[in-house]
Amino acid sequence: MKINLPVTDVEYVLNDIDSLISTTDLNGQITHVNSDFIRITGYAKDELIGVAHNIVRHPDMPVEVFEDMWASFKAGRPWSGIVKNRCKNGSFYWVIANATPLYENNEWIGYMSVRTKASAEQIKLASTAYQSIRAGNVAKLKIQDGKIVRPTWFTKLKKVSKLHYFSIEARMVIATTLMSILLLGIASLAYLSLNNTNDSLRSIYHDRVVPMSQLGSIRELLLQNRLRLTASLVRPDGGILVNYSAAIEQNNTDIDSLYKAYMQTQMLPEERLLITQFSEDYQDYIDQVMQPGLMALRTNNEGLARHIIGMQSPLYEPLDRDIDKLMQLQVDVVKQEHESLELRFEKYKIILMSLIIGAIFFVLFPGILMIRGIVQQFNQAIFLFKQIGQGNYKNHIKIDRRDEIGKVLESLKGMQIKLGFDRELVTEQTEELLRNEQIWKFAIEGSGDAVWDLNVKTQVVSYSPRWLEILGYSQDDIVAADTNWGAMIHPDDFAGVKNIMKEYLAGETPIYLCEFRLRCKDDSYRWMLSRGTLVNDGQHENPTRMIGTTTDINDRKLSEEAGYVSSRAKSAFLANMSHEIRTPMNGVVGMVDVLIQTQLTDSQMKMVTVIRESAHNQLSIINDILDFSKIESGKLDLSVEAFLLEDVLQSVCVLLDPVAVEKKVDLSLYLDPEIPLLLKGDCLRLKQIPNQFGG
Repeated sequence: MKINLPVTDVEYVLNDIDSLISTTDLNGQITHVNSDFIRITGYAKDELIGVAHNIVRHPDMPVEVFEDMWASFKAGRPWSGIVKNRCKNGSFYWVIANATPLYENNEWIGYMSVRTKASAEQIKLASTAYQSIRAGNVAKLKIQDGKIVRPTWFTKLKKVSKLHYFSIEARMVIATTLMSILLLGIASLAYLSLNNTNDSLRSIYHDRVVPMSQLGSIRELLLQNRLRLTASLVRPDGGILVNYSAAIEQNNTDIDSLYKAYMQTQMLPEERLLITQFSEDYQDYIDQVMQPGLMALRTNNEGLARHIIGMQSPLYEPLDRDIDKLMQLQVDVVKQEHESLELRFEKYKIILMSLIIGAIFFVLFPGILMIRGIVQQFNQAIFLFKQIGQGNYKNHIKIDRRDEIGKVLESLKGMQIKLGFDRELVTEQTEELLRNEQIWKFAIEGSGDAVWDLNVKTQVVSYSPRWLEILGYSQDDIVAADTNWGAMIHPDDFAGVKNIMKEYLAGETPIYLCEFRLRCKDDSYRWMLSRGTLVNDGQHENPTRMIGTTTDINDRKLSEEAGYVSSRAKSAFLANMSHEIRTPMNGVVGMVDVLIQTQLTDSQMKMVTVIRESAHNQLSIINDILDFSKIESGKLDLSVEAFLLEDVLQSVCVLLDPVAVEKKVDLSLYLDPEIPLLLKGDCLRLKQIPNQFGG
């Protein structure tokens, strides 16, 4: 880490309104600083632009702070923290640094930072913590998102589990998954309970209810056989005997079938002992009662019948007792099974209730906490939006999460930093503009010109004192009249001024420049020269303001008008004079032409020719005088006709020959063969050129 020296113990305490603003490129090179930054750090602007921002880093700052800041930047998040910076002279100052990535057209181009005054409590806490971190106590303190935190088991768990990185969507998925698992567990347990109950009921039915029914049927069949046998033995009857014998045989067959079916059921050891005893007693009853009784009936042996009737009860009663014991055993077993089912039901009920309570605790309670956290974060965001909407860009935005709400707060924090940066930048630019404008106004008005400021949309103009002085107005006169820009222009000039302004606003001319008349307070008009240019107030995409100067040119315009009248008088005089001279000269030329046609000697002819050429030259001079007046009026015309160049030059030589002889100069004419002989143009004015040079 760069160590900036020297350092002193002198602290520069910021004011509440101080705001240090800077921007850097992606490499941390400074690209912009504001006046507060320059004033507090003590560096000149040229010493800061293009230099790494760590030029103001104080050696007391732990490297962990800046590692945390760059980690936030690389993740695209804003960063806020308490920072101790160094001035150029070695003194120091504490600030709350709010920095965020800087974007332009969705492209990451650098970073911006807005630093404001830190409170005494914040400085004390940060100073102690930074000293501890620099001493190597990183296990006790650390920097996280610009905040000084003390690691706990919960923060370590969050770091390991990355809980603070879970999005709301992920948390909802986890909660839904846990709820589904718990519901699946509850449903599975309920299904298992029902399945076990069903198995138990099936077992009770097949192993207890059905056997009990079988025992009841056996008892009923045995009783029927006993009654039928006794009735047959007491009153023997051939018809009844046959029927009863068949019925007894059938009952015995049914008893054997029921017995075999009973023996196929699941039996307890005690039950097997009882069924064995029943089998023995049943066999004795068959052997000693039923078969002998049927034999006595078939043989009509009354003595044997009476003996069997006496034997029947002693042998039947054990059978009946065996059946009672077996049935009682079934009842007892069913009762035990029922009690077991009740115990199992209670166990399943407890487990189900535990799962339901667990679902409420592990899903509903965290869900309530999650919703509460979301609502709190939303309320914080709403509060911050209101604060920012009211122009407060120094809010402390606490961000403890990385979910969607955390990202909203991060964006809000970045927006707050950017808006604060823009406001400070606009304020600084506005102050600079006002200073420059004031200087400009002083310079302009010092030269005697007036200054005006036009709102292009409303056409309302603000005037400088010099402007009001030229026209004789006071500021109260302008306010009372509610006068806009166009109302004071002379009606004859308004359309032209409006067109010139329209052309300038459309970009057809580089500057607004116009001469027109303005109404004075005494209703007279003065000529003004107005110059202006559009300026941007920094708040609109298109310029809405136009400033310029006004020069009083009334005296100049009056002089120009007077000169114009004088020029017209001169032109009239010249025209009249040339007319008076031209008339007699035309008479001279006419008479010379008549004289040439008479008989003259060579010498006379030569002199007459010179007179004629001189007269023509005099007419040319008169025409030149008229041409001057035409030039002044902008109406000079050139005649275009074909002529021979050699003839024109020969005539000039004839006129100049007397002068050449007088001055003893040899005058000769030479024409370059490259020059065409036949030309088109104004030959009269062409003659004037060599004539002037020769003369």
